[in-house]
Amino acid sequence: MQGDKYLGGRERIWCERLIIAGILIIPSLYYSLDHYFGVHIPGYSALSSYEPIVVAITSTIEIFYLGRIFLRATIRGLKECLFNVDSLVTIGTLSAYCYSLSAYLLFIISNHSLIQTSSGDLPRLYFSTVVYLYFFIVLGRYLESRVTARASKSIRRLVSLQPKRARLLTGGNETFIPSDKIAPGDHIIVEPDETIPTDGVVAAGASAVNEALITGESRSVEKTIGSKVIAGTKNGHGRLEIVASRSTSTTILARIVTAIKKARNSHTPNEDIANRLSNVLVPATIVAALIAFAIWHFGIGLDMSSSMLIFVAIIMVACPYAIGLATPSATTTAVNIGLKHNIVLSGSDALQDLSKVDTVVLDKTGTMTIGKLTVTDVFTFSDSYSTNDILAIAASLERPSEHTLAKAILHESEDNHIEERSVDGFEVYDKLGISGLIKHRRYYLGSEEFVRKVCTENINYNQTVIKRNHETLVYLFTNQAIIGAINIMDPLKPNARRAVNDLKKMKLDVYLLSGDHADIARHTARRLGLPTSHVIAGVSPSEKADKIVELRGDGHKVAMVGDGVNDAPAIACANIGIAMGTGAEVTIDSSHVVLTTSDPYGVAEAIRLSHAAVRTQKENLFFAIFYNVISIPLASGLFTRYGIVMRPELAGLIMIMSTIAIIVNALSLKLVDLSKDKEPLSLIAPVILLILFTAFYIIAVVGLGPVGL
Repeated sequence: MQGDKYLGGRERIWCERLIIAGILIIPSLYYSLDHYFGVHIPGYSALSSYEPIVVAITSTIEIFYLGRIFLRATIRGLKECLFNVDSLVTIGTLSAYCYSLSAYLLFIISNHSLIQTSSGDLPRLYFSTVVYLYFFIVLGRYLESRVTARASKSIRRLVSLQPKRARLLTGGNETFIPSDKIAPGDHIIVEPDETIPTDGVVAAGASAVNEALITGESRSVEKTIGSKVIAGTKNGHGRLEIVASRSTSTTILARIVTAIKKARNSHTPNEDIANRLSNVLVPATIVAALIAFAIWHFGIGLDMSSSMLIFVAIIMVACPYAIGLATPSATTTAVNIGLKHNIVLSGSDALQDLSKVDTVVLDKTGTMTIGKLTVTDVFTFSDSYSTNDILAIAASLERPSEHTLAKAILHESEDNHIEERSVDGFEVYDKLGISGLIKHRRYYLGSEEFVRKVCTENINYNQTVIKRNHETLVYLFTNQAIIGAINIMDPLKPNARRAVNDLKKMKLDVYLLSGDHADIARHTARRLGLPTSHVIAGVSPSEKADKIVELRGDGHKVAMVGDGVNDAPAIACANIGIAMGTGAEVTIDSSHVVLTTSDPYGVAEAIRLSHAAVRTQKENLFFAIFYNVISIPLASGLFTRYGIVMRPELAGLIMIMSTIAIIVNALSLKLVDLSKDKEPLSLIAPVILLILFTAFYIIAVVGLGPVGL
């Protein structure tokens, strides 16, 4: 975590520099109150003659203390044949300082005095301009470091979940070892109220574990022998013995931290555009400033002092300083918002790609459904048998079976405390069902095809209606009559239908992908509110990947959502892979987005977040260059005849104005409600910012620009 310590240190360094710059700006502010606003401060008359020497000293301190920082950055850039924002800062401040220093030295030599002796003696100096510019620039750097430091806090919070040591059980003895020394297969003891140090499986003990910080599940989850546990979760009241399934560097928690770091450090296309734009704007600004200086001074004949003012103003007002913050600030905020909603982005480009998705392919089992077959309904078609009788006979017949349908029936029977019956003459009919003798009567349990082969009674209309409205019906019958039926299905997850509805509201094509039989997949699709034409069923893992490639070949931008090992090939082939955090490790590792909960609604939330983040990135780029672009003609002196002039101090203020607008607009992402299709507050925020800052800009330029020219 050295990088995060560095980020915190960077914030402190810029805070210290801002404090010093704030102290050094006080004399210039003192004298400016009279120059700009006509506010007469006590003692001004006595101290006004000392203004040149005082501001010369403060600006000299600024040049040597802060100027060297930007000068070093400029030199590093020039060594790589790159002009950066620091180049403009260095050129602008050094130009103003060197001109002012030479003019002041000539004044001292000719007047034999360090102070102003009469109102007309002193030439126009820009020492205060240097002080103001450095203050505004350092303030901007401090704000930038704050944004970056906040990004690292989310990582530090997650890393703090990992305990520094663990109890290793070897030969019946417990010894403490560093958590990073845990190896797969180690037996780890976790006492009550301790944090679990690694991913693993409970080998002994029982407890309730709080997984809220990792999975978002608010209620504690009961853990018994065989249950999986996750590093960073909090053990409850019981003592657990855990067999580590992986080292601490490869746990789900560790992979989440790695994904966040990658998201923070990677570059989006918008950010690359900003970087290229900066590299073009900087040399273009220098050339434009030189041309303007030459035209005004050598062409029009404006005095050196006023021409220098125009040169410095152009340099500072065109400085694309805020561009470098435009995209990262929005990305950082979006990543942090995602974490609060259990969405982990593996890279900044994931936001960009996710926002372009027009097709979402959803795996069925374990993603949209619970992933466990459950008895949902029991029907009786005979007055002689109750639903409990149907369940009792079915469970009795299924007791010897290992089939998944049998497990669902047995589980339902046990939950309802149904008493099973003795079975003789048990027989298995391949791919059809089973039968057995109960009290000398043979009962059959199986599919509709089995009914047609064995039973003389045909399935009637009412039974057909039941079949159409249920997923997998298992019939209980004799040779002469159909007695009852049991519906077994994989239930939808609580928010599955809501997720699909919201995805469709976003004008996205939604497909259901499954390896199950087409009839089962279509029934699930109907429950989700999807047309059967958007069902891809009966496909193997490799065929799933082929379907994704086929959709992409048709021009679709595809997001694939899955949770199992068999989903990994399809996830890897999609434009964006989205994995459920409760899924297999290989699925998580091949994904661009990880949902740390099993809630499918996170898919809709992730896509909404990407739309909002990319929109904010574009708005920030607008704020970064809008005021600079419209200020260049003002800084060039084209509106001097109308009393409108862009002073260098105001140019520096505009830089900060752009920076603040970007940060505030990025923070407005927090107003986005990821559960709603449209969020007016987040859309109104940039409009309000534009109105407020434009009003401030007009007041500042028109009201303060001409003063002191």
